[in-house]
Amino acid sequence: MTTNRKDWPSGIWDDEPDHLEWIDEETGYRCVVHRNPFLGGLCGYVGIFPDHPLHYIQYNERRHVLSDVDMSKEPLGKRGVIEVVCLALDPEGKIPLSVYFNVHGSLTYSGPQAPGSSSCPTWWFGFDCSHSGDRVPGEHLYGWGGSVYRDIEYVKGECRSLARQLKGVTGD
Repeated sequence: MTTNRKDWPSGIWDDEPDHLEWIDEETGYRCVVHRNPFLGGLCGYVGIFPDHPLHYIQYNERRHVLSDVDMSKEPLGKRGVIEVVCLALDPEGKIPLSVYFNVHGSLTYSGPQAPGSSSCPTWWFGFDCSHSGDRVPGEHLYGWGGSVYRDIEYVKGECRSLARQLKGVTGD
């Protein structure tokens, strides 16, 4: 699906591509930045290989804390640790996989293909930049607005960060 920009106001997004793919040099994982075709917010995706311990795991699946993730040092998924613990723990001590990774708005996607991508590493994790406080080009069409536009350089950086975090996961 192509992005319809005709009703958007002018902005930094005018000179940005709607889709970008590359292989992260440090991890070897494929990364994708893809623009939501309706609101215009950018989304980021990282593809992992079949031998990865999180291959075919859904982003919202509840899991016990991964042994190589130190939850005490920094916010997870751009959320405070206290919020994560209070809101996400279940009686069995599991939390959604989405909050393990310190990426903009937490993980919001997992699946066999990244939107707009023809490459297929077999499993993708993704995030989006259309959360409360995020400005997106088409927001005026729906009567809401954010304050910060997350540009393509920001989303590329978040993809690189997510790739490194995923590479660091060695299993449960």
